[in-house]
Amino acid sequence: MSKDFAIVRKGYDPEQVDSYIATLQNQINSYKEKEQAINQAIVSAQIISEQLISNAKQEAEQIKKDAKIRLSKMQNMLDKAEEELKTFQDEYKKLISKYLTQLDENNIHSLMDELHSIRELFVLKEEDTEEKNFEGTQAQNLFEKVNTEFSQGISKEEMDSLFGKDL
Repeated sequence: MSKDFAIVRKGYDPEQVDSYIATLQNQINSYKEKEQAINQAIVSAQIISEQLISNAKQEAEQIKKDAKIRLSKMQNMLDKAEEELKTFQDEYKKLISKYLTQLDENNIHSLMDELHSIRELFVLKEEDTEEKNFEGTQAQNLFEKVNTEFSQGISKEEMDSLFGKDL
């Protein structure tokens, strides 16, 4: 910024110089005020950014703590589920073992033999109604016996497949 001054007898016009110096001083003061405002804005921005960073760190820590708690709960749930599954598996094995013990070969062959003999009686004695009714009662009793012994371990479909569907 340059200023041309009028030349007077002994140099430049002192009023113009003083006026120009005053204008420059006003501009300098204005710039200083703006500088102070900018510095205050920078300081405020730094304080706010530090607060934001601090808050973000605290929030991140809380999120990590919450995540660890949730993870721990999920791990406990998985451990409990695994324990329950192992317990179920053990109980299932015991139950299967119990039914397999009950369904040994001798029991099945014995029951099969009885069923075959009753079936033969049906074929041989079809003419005699009274005998047929008696034998039907025997068959029903045998079926109930088989059903009672194995009802806990064998479904109706398995019974039908073992002993024939036409009983």
